[in-house]
Amino acid sequence: MKKSAEAPKFSRKNFMISPKFQLKYIVIILLTIFSAGIIIGGGIYLTLMTVVNKNITDLASRNNFMAMIFSGVNNFLLIALPLVLLAVVLISIYVTHKIAGPEYRIKRVLDSMGWGDFAVPVTLRKGDELQLLADKIKEVNRSLSFMIKEQKIMVKKLYSKHASLLKEVKKAKPSRIKLASLAVDLSETSRKLKEDFESIKILDV
Repeated sequence: MKKSAEAPKFSRKNFMISPKFQLKYIVIILLTIFSAGIIIGGGIYLTLMTVVNKNITDLASRNNFMAMIFSGVNNFLLIALPLVLLAVVLISIYVTHKIAGPEYRIKRVLDSMGWGDFAVPVTLRKGDELQLLADKIKEVNRSLSFMIKEQKIMVKKLYSKHASLLKEVKKAKPSRIKLASLAVDLSETSRKLKEDFESIKILDV
């Protein structure tokens, strides 16, 4: 199994890595901001109307004052609200990208591991979320790679000893001492390999 000395660097230019996931949380963030805005704005309007009604007794003056206030606020909202929404959407895309990007990368690594390729590194960018999960997968990957490496060495040794045994058996006068030695080596290596496999717990499929 080949291992690169250094994990390759990569960049994600597409900010919508997982559109379904990201759009879901963008909508949730927008709805939260809208709800908070309606509650706060409604509270301000009600408070303002209460103060005006108590302090301005003349109906015409009160209506003129309220119309002036509401006109100014509405004009401000017409300019500020689209800019705020755009900023929220852009920030939401950036934030969700920090989660969706690592999730996409981790899925690819797990898919590779599922097909028996443990040489694919879990490389996340600086500032990405799910770093702890990625580190845990790296740890598991290293443990599995070490275990598989040891088992491959034992299988290679078994194959070599088996070939030597066949070669010795085919001789006109095979050496009993050599045959016994090869048989002992085969038995010992097979036992170790058997113990390794028996120590692995797997799902009942």
